[in-house]
Order: sequence, then structure tokens, then C-alpha cells
Amino acid sequence: VHAGQVAGVHPAVLEGLGGGFGQVPVAARQQRAGHADLADLALLDGPAVVAEQLRRLAGVEWDGQVEAAPGGLTHWRTRMRYAIDDVGRVGLRAHRSHQVVALPPEGSVLAVPHPLDPVAEVGRPGDEVIVAISDDGLTCSGPRRTTGPDPVHQSVFGRTFEVSARGFWQVHTLAAETLSRVVLGALDPREGERALDLYCGVGLFAGALADRGCEVMGLEYGRDAVAHARRNVPEGQFHVTDPETGKRHNGNRH
Repeated sequence: VHAGQVAGVHPAVLEGLGGGFGQVPVAARQQRAGHADLADLALLDGPAVVAEQLRRLAGVEWDGQVEAAPGGLTHWRTRMRYAIDDVGRVGLRAHRSHQVVALPPEGSVLAVPHPLDPVAEVGRPGDEVIVAISDDGLTCSGPRRTTGPDPVHQSVFGRTFEVSARGFWQVHTLAAETLSRVVLGALDPREGERALDLYCGVGLFAGALADRGCEVMGLEYGRDAVAHARRNVPEGQFHVTDPETGKRHNGNRH
């Protein structure tokens, strides 16, 4: 396994990958990209990681179980943040460092497979490039130009969602559908009920609830996200508002 391929993988996940992908170099274990997130860890030690986060961030004690989504530990990220090194190669930044670990031609083991040449084409040395892999294909967004569609589209349970290529969307290929199913299962919504979706983003959960016949309202900081939500769920009401205070927000968070 090339060190660059695993640069974006948390060390705990590398232990799990080692058995299936051969010996992982020690250097690779030290080259941990800062964007590796909770989902990377949850794939291997989900209950402990989620419990620790809930305890630390919310003061909530939790002893539930985490069920792995199908598909395994690799090639599941549909959103990637790449860096361009001093000679124009695409890579990932090392953990808590500005060092760029160059990727091999086959790319990162975390990302849904895609070519790296379009990533390099929109960036210069020192740049960051955001990649979105959507129903529309590949979008590469650099500081000066973007190639591919923007906004992009994602389909969940028959409803199509529009989202900025640089905006927030669940990164795992199955996360949007899985989380929507969990929300519907937990709430058991009935036709005619009213639902308030705080931090609604582009309307993922609001759309699922509207499809069950609910009257939905969403609150979100970002103007762009609210604009998308209004198009994605036209039967709902969406407001650019601070969900904690109820005050209108002037920000433009995606």
C-alpha cells in the first residue's frame, strides 16, 4: 500500500485495513490527514467512539450499538479536500501539518474512485481543491475555477436534492439514505403532522418528512443552503435563522 493512499485514514482504521491490503508502511501511519473524521473511526470501533463524542460534546451517556453500512472500509467518501504540493501533485495534508503527502495514480483508499488529473488541473501549488462525486459525476472546485457541474444533485428515496459542490452533504455513499431511514423510523411521522427541522441544511430530512405528508419548516444559518432547500422541498418553509436564538442570520454558510 502506497503511503499516500492511506494518508487520509485515521491510524485506528489503518489497523483494520492492514489485514486486507497488506502491510501498511510505518511512515504511512504517521502521515494522517487532518480531514479524517468520526466516520473513519466509527467504522471500526463505533460504540466507543460515538459514546465518547456524545459524552464530551453533549454530556450524554449512551451505550447503544453502531451498525456498519454495507460496502466495507474503503472507497466510500463522496467529498474530498485535496492539497496540491510544490510540484503540482495531488495529495492530502498530514495530520496537524502543512506537509502534503502525494497520492499515487489510483488515489486515496477512502474516496470513491475518480481520476486525479482533473483535480490537479484546477489547482496550483499550495492550493486546496474540493471534490464532489455526485449523481452528476465529478466536480473539482479550486480557488480560481471549477470543472464539472455546480450545483450538484443527489437522489434519496426518489427525491433529488440540489447542493453546492463546496457545500455540506453526507460524505458516505449510503449516509443520506441510511440517516433518513433512521429519522423516519424513530419519528414514525403521520400525514398532517408538523415538523421543525433545525440546522436543516439543503432539506434532506425535511424532504423525507414532507414525503410522509408532514408540514415542514426548516431553520438554517446559511443563505445558500436555504436557497437550495427551498428548491429541493418546495412544499416546505425554510428560513435563514440562527436555530439556537431564533434571530435572522446574515451569514452565507453553505
